[in-house]
Amino acid sequence: MGIDLKASISSFLVKILLYSVVLAGLAYAAVQFDLISLSIATVLSIQAFVLLVTILVHIFLMRSATAEVRIQKFMFNFMLTTTLKLVIYCGAFVVLIYLGNNLISEQYTNLSLFLILFGYYMLYTVFEVVAIVKFVKKIG
Repeated sequence: MGIDLKASISSFLVKILLYSVVLAGLAYAAVQFDLISLSIATVLSIQAFVLLVTILVHIFLMRSATAEVRIQKFMFNFMLTTTLKLVIYCGAFVVLIYLGNNLISEQYTNLSLFLILFGYYMLYTVFEVVAIVKFVKKIG
């Protein structure tokens, strides 16, 4: 196969980290202008969590795409990781709700936590899907 997996992973990591810096800057501005009722530390912690999950899932999918000959197997892995990410994020939301008052020393609403987590999920998922589609086209 003519694809260099390590170079593709490195390229993805650089792009997603730059994307994350832009998102962090937007989050900082939103907190400064009181558009978000959470502290920047809380928002960036949620972002870091979503970023970590996204990176791990994407690398798994890249390896899966290069290792699997049948597209059905890759599609199964893609759907599996999508389901697992939703379960992970739902679990994280539950933890934030039940333990948040003890872990986060600020006042917040469950809706604001949900919107931040869901917003990052959507932003990173769109980025990830675009990247994996380009990668699969490049190897196929």
